[in-house]
Amino acid sequence: MGVLRERAPGDGAWFDDASYVAAGAAIAAGDDVFSGSDIVLCVQPPGPERQEALKPDTTLIGWLRLRSDPALARRLADAHVTALSLDGLPHLLSSAQSMHVLSSQTNAAGYKAALVAADAKAALSALHTCLSAYVH
Repeated sequence: MGVLRERAPGDGAWFDDASYVAAGAAIAAGDDVFSGSDIVLCVQPPGPERQEALKPDTTLIGWLRLRSDPALARRLADAHVTALSLDGLPHLLSSAQSMHVLSSQTNAAGYKAALVAADAKAALSALHTCLSAYVH
């Protein structure tokens, strides 16, 4: 068993191929990842050419929007692909919230906002200290 990763999709987020190779993953073209894997993780629903590349008995996991795209659900079922759509997880149940895609994204954005605000406040606090020392 191994990890096969599509070439260069994370470059814009500072996740380069070399880091994945150093951790033991193999790098391949996207179509090869879809056709050569038993389990495929994706962020967005795969396009038609990637759907066709999936072999029977593959498990596809990601933000698939199957409730809003029943035709995709039918195509995957007809191709004997098991689809687990993470957008179908209930976010109001505390036991499922850690798996809910938007909740995790919201938490990450909240943490980032707090860090950015703290950094900005530190700069402003220094300015306030200098101004208040000058005024007094």
